[in-house]
Amino acid sequence: MVEPVIGTDAVLMGSAAWFAGKVFGPSADRLGSNLLVYLESRLSIFARAEAIAREEGIEPKPIKPGLLTRLIVDASMSDEDDEITEWWANLILDASISGSNRHAVFSDMMAAVGPQEALFLQNFYAMVSDRRPQSEKPWAFSRFIVEHYVSEFASDISWMFPLNDETRERASEAVRNFRGDMPAKPVAWGLPSQIEIRLNDKPLEVVLRGERRVPWFEGCEAQFEILERAQILRMSRHEMPAREGPSGWVQFIEFTQLGMAFYEACSGMSRKWETSV
Repeated sequence: MVEPVIGTDAVLMGSAAWFAGKVFGPSADRLGSNLLVYLESRLSIFARAEAIAREEGIEPKPIKPGLLTRLIVDASMSDEDDEITEWWANLILDASISGSNRHAVFSDMMAAVGPQEALFLQNFYAMVSDRRPQSEKPWAFSRFIVEHYVSEFASDISWMFPLNDETRERASEAVRNFRGDMPAKPVAWGLPSQIEIRLNDKPLEVVLRGERRVPWFEGCEAQFEILERAQILRMSRHEMPAREGPSGWVQFIEFTQLGMAFYEACSGMSRKWETSV
């Protein structure tokens, strides 16, 4: 049986009709009824995408039918949430500017993001980029990640451990030796700690490995696991070898390269970087 075709005007009724006409291209007037069901469920995304395009003076281009279908179907299952609507609108608009196979991957990633995951990503990005000069792209500030680590270690971490001055300096040096090229944030530290006990009234120093989790990550494990499964974020570990004695380590969360590109597209940052170059 041949599937009936329905014009987009019958569904959009003026809402986002201009934007839809651009991204659907020649197929704008002939969509299968099944696809239009998905489109109807989240018309607010297309309305918001049109508003952004008009605000920024963007002329959308047709999106390949296969990619557009994927975006519409995945978006139809998203939460009716203002922030999620904004992210989908940015992603579809980004695909209309320079659509590629990566947008199909981004669509899969976005399908895993709910309001809580979006909030976690926003807060995480704000934390890892607060020391970055506004003129630099996130992936170009590895030295600022090091500054962030050193500052955090000095102000928030070292006091958690009973360290003597020598061990504190060794740990600080190990932190400064960290090298990374993606935005990251520590979630746990393991450092050799000195404690003093007395044996027959004589002091005896004992070295123990102390482990501490950073408070900001408490209660966020579920959101992180979803984002990790979507390959947006990942957990890594940086060993901090000591010249002598037990070594330390820091465990941190960082964007994957694909995850950073995804966040840029869905937050609208990718357009800002392009216009600032």
